[in-house]
Amino acid sequence: MVEITNCSVYDLPESIIASSYAMLTSQDEIDARVKNMRYWVSFGDFLPDFISHINTQGKNIGQDNPQSCYKCGSSEHVQRLKCSDGKMHYYCGKHCHTIYRYGEIKDHVVYTLIDNKNVRIDITGEKNITRTILLSQVDLPLVFGKNLQVTSVGYLNVDGVLFHILLKEHLGLDCDTLDHINRDKSNNTRENLRPSSFAQNIMNRGKQRAISLVNDVVGISFRKNINSWRAYIVVDGVSRHLGYYKDKKDAIIARLKAEKDLFGAFSPNIDKFEEYGIEMPQITTLDIPDYDLSLAIKDFNRIVRLVNASRNSNDVKCHDNALTGIRVSFDIKYPNYFTPELQRYHFLDIVTSSSKMHKLVKMDMDACFNKYVTDESKAQMKRLLAYYNSLVARPLPEDDEEFKKKCEQEVYEAFMAVLSNCPLGVELFMRCSTNYKQLQTIFHQRKNHKLKEDWGAFCDFIRGLPYAKEFITGQ
Repeated sequence: MVEITNCSVYDLPESIIASSYAMLTSQDEIDARVKNMRYWVSFGDFLPDFISHINTQGKNIGQDNPQSCYKCGSSEHVQRLKCSDGKMHYYCGKHCHTIYRYGEIKDHVVYTLIDNKNVRIDITGEKNITRTILLSQVDLPLVFGKNLQVTSVGYLNVDGVLFHILLKEHLGLDCDTLDHINRDKSNNTRENLRPSSFAQNIMNRGKQRAISLVNDVVGISFRKNINSWRAYIVVDGVSRHLGYYKDKKDAIIARLKAEKDLFGAFSPNIDKFEEYGIEMPQITTLDIPDYDLSLAIKDFNRIVRLVNASRNSNDVKCHDNALTGIRVSFDIKYPNYFTPELQRYHFLDIVTSSSKMHKLVKMDMDACFNKYVTDESKAQMKRLLAYYNSLVARPLPEDDEEFKKKCEQEVYEAFMAVLSNCPLGVELFMRCSTNYKQLQTIFHQRKNHKLKEDWGAFCDFIRGLPYAKEFITGQ
């Protein structure tokens, strides 16, 4: 049976963008679009899966009959019920319970691209309560398709791991944690996250700000006995006295200056610096790569539309020419009878293959034939090989040219007997190179072929290629 290994796919993002060259104006724009697409396709099936989710988001995908839930298509405990639209529909037990309890059904997770940098994620949890999370688009592949929850204290949880910890590990940052700059745990955009130590993260906790609401600033207090304002700061658990001031503003300024010197960008009162004339320290945030998901979706949808147009029409086959740029190389082990089947496709090139001329007489007859070669055929091959090898091993006289030529002719005839009687079930290897458009032709012509083991394995290999559903096999 056919076995395929060492497969490599080349120029996938370049060919996707090639479908939109007519709309682009410069090489710089083309390079930028290719770079953008290369980022998103690096996450496997994220892009088509996300597009499919967006297209079905908020929609009912069931058949609305006694065997199917109108919302999700499930067949578990289906019953008829009136929903918030006032109409009667069939729902599964889970969604019936939701309607009985809350009067409506909400999608568990709803994604909304709010600009070319960020995405809003609305997560509905227990008691039908929806919490909103902000995320940078470039980090969306880390959470999409995962089990998302919002913890009781407001952190985003992804498959049991806090998102800011997941992002830190993904970026390989050498720090204890990531700190939310504006103390808003729901804002997980990269511009609101920064590397920090545990101590720095504790400094930026909102609880400190809440304690100081009376005095507006952490680190000042009024002393009635001397009718003055005291400024102080706590460092490593030790309180440092910064002086007494008659004017509250002077005490605040003294505290803010000490903060800047000791804590820098992690100052608890950093939001007061500008108000009191203190120069803002440099705040380091995470890098935000310039990748636009909405643009990638637009480019991906375009090539899918062109491929579908070529597949569904008889006169616009050129629309999917971008698929010729997606090149595929692979190693294949195949039975000898499969060679002419494969060679009929003119754009599937054989880079190199096993040589029967050189290697057939050295093969292990028990290991190199497939399971359908009979023992009689193997025995016949072994007899022919034994006879051939005996002729090759025979010493030849150096002074009798006529006898020498006779012996060489016998060796030739013995080799041709081995070659001509070799069963078609001998398994060989070759390296092939082709492209997605040719694989599209092969798949639709061979998916129901009589050689179901060999072409079946080849079609399964095609199905496993990146974006095979969208570009080759059809949805």
